[in-house]
Amino acid sequence: MRIVRGWKNHSKQRVIALGFFDGLHRGHREVLKTAYRFKSHDEDNVEVVTFYPHPQNFLAGRGNYSLKYLTSYGEKYCLVQQFFPEMLLRFIRFNAAMRFTHPREFLHRIHSRLSPARVFVGENFRFGYQATGDVELLRQYFEAKGVEVVCIPSVENNGVCISSSGIRTLLAQGDLDQVNNLLGYHFTIIGKVRKGRKLGSELGFPTANLYPPKVKLLPPHGVYVSYVSWKGLKDWIPALTHVGYRPTLNDYRRRVIETFVPSLQSPGLYGKRMVVRLAAFIREERAFPSVQELKKQIGLDLEAFYQYLQGRNSVINYPLNAILEV
Repeated sequence: MRIVRGWKNHSKQRVIALGFFDGLHRGHREVLKTAYRFKSHDEDNVEVVTFYPHPQNFLAGRGNYSLKYLTSYGEKYCLVQQFFPEMLLRFIRFNAAMRFTHPREFLHRIHSRLSPARVFVGENFRFGYQATGDVELLRQYFEAKGVEVVCIPSVENNGVCISSSGIRTLLAQGDLDQVNNLLGYHFTIIGKVRKGRKLGSELGFPTANLYPPKVKLLPPHGVYVSYVSWKGLKDWIPALTHVGYRPTLNDYRRRVIETFVPSLQSPGLYGKRMVVRLAAFIREERAFPSVQELKKQIGLDLEAFYQYLQGRNSVINYPLNAILEV
């Protein structure tokens, strides 16, 4: 799988799927799966065309994130690579010029620069200045030029359309089970393992630490059952993950994902890209009177962790493909 940035032209006609695709949830994957069926055996003729940043964040100004993402750019790449490994992923920057682009001019740019033979979108896809363009306008424009347009109906769950905004709301509320159901996979955090303060090692629970970007939406701070993997590992290994700050140490500078893998005495993962998938909530984050009290609580967390695993597979044999190649 390859990444393309911007409007770089291709000589051959392509099949494209248009959308922001935050979360790459079950509804998004229905659009991509339908487009993927047109994959040629001898060429990479199907691509996902997405945008960055989200228009809301562009309008909010640099460093301001009015909309936090379910998936960062790197995570989106990894997920597309996992589910549709032979698709090309194109990121187009949303900038001041694109903000004021009329819907028809936007479609002209797509047609003239990307030469689509077929265009796939979800039924709620909007585009152009103030999101005034809709699927009907897209269909009229492209079909007049001999380009097939395929509009995929929204996927419903219990009568409600699956949407990124709905999943964001559920995640903020802490409904991880429903989030994972609507995503169709465990909520995922991907990043390189960084050195921490080594308090976990001192307490007997060495952790691998990830620092998610500010634009990444996280569930309520607390302790979770998770499954982790990294390059060179063929399986998903159960782990205990803390999401949040370090209130016992009065450290609120930066959010951190601290993951303890009980089956590894010395992880040795510095610099490796780790995938953390949250499976179940154990408890909320809180400050303890001392690090010794924190150590006692981690012991209780581990008891809950092992109880959870008793009814689940302790190792998930799940193909990674090349999910860590980013």
